[in-house]
Amino acid sequence: MMSRGAKRRLPDVYKKKKKVFCVSNGSVKDDNTFKEQVYSADIPNDTEASLFFLKSVFPVESFEGRLPPIILKHQIYTIVKNKTLVDKQVNELRAKNKIRLFKLGADETETAIVFFDDFKKHVLSHSDGSELIENFLSQIVASCPDISYNKNWLQEEMKFQEEDISKLMHLGLLNARDIGSWWLAIPRAGEFMKAFLRGRKAVLQALRRSKYKELFQAELESRNLPKEAKLGMKYHIFDIIGAEFVTCISTSSGKLLRLRD
Repeated sequence: MMSRGAKRRLPDVYKKKKKVFCVSNGSVKDDNTFKEQVYSADIPNDTEASLFFLKSVFPVESFEGRLPPIILKHQIYTIVKNKTLVDKQVNELRAKNKIRLFKLGADETETAIVFFDDFKKHVLSHSDGSELIENFLSQIVASCPDISYNKNWLQEEMKFQEEDISKLMHLGLLNARDIGSWWLAIPRAGEFMKAFLRGRKAVLQALRRSKYKELFQAELESRNLPKEAKLGMKYHIFDIIGAEFVTCISTSSGKLLRLRD
């Protein structure tokens, strides 16, 4: 055991010091200021960190590169419980061009999130690489974080012609919203929705058929899904919890998922 005297004789390198850093213009900033700037720039907030995790859950290989990782906004609520905070941080990430939001489904009830870089990569890999596509990504998608666009803005301000809009719709980049406006869309999103709806249905059926309409999460994760449900059980568990189809109950045997009435 080190004596008290030995502790006092520890070299300065072991003592806590306030560090200083030189920045490019020659000025000196203390450790705390430097950390605040670096952390605020580089460390993801709770919502972004959750998005990275949920992205890793998406089985890209099941779709053989035909889809980018698609995250449903309500899935974030399974990780970050404060919905108001999630909504605020999603808007911040969208304004910073880190993500884009999309409306999916026949009634546009599902809000999906795709990282902006993944969306661009997906579009470029499934298009002819024309100037129209390049302009759409750089002038429209990158400059406007909105989930939909109207005709006046596209044609009068951004100088896109009727034939340009028709081609973008044909390529699956725009979906009709109503007269004179279009949703931003993910090419091949129909394949995602087919797999998603099939998987959600199968998971909910498993719960309905179980005793007391409840299952332990671990048991549910061990079950197989139909071949058409390509998203995997883990993806759907985040879905049904975030969409509040089930109540989560913590027990000594693990998390119990109970179907809501």
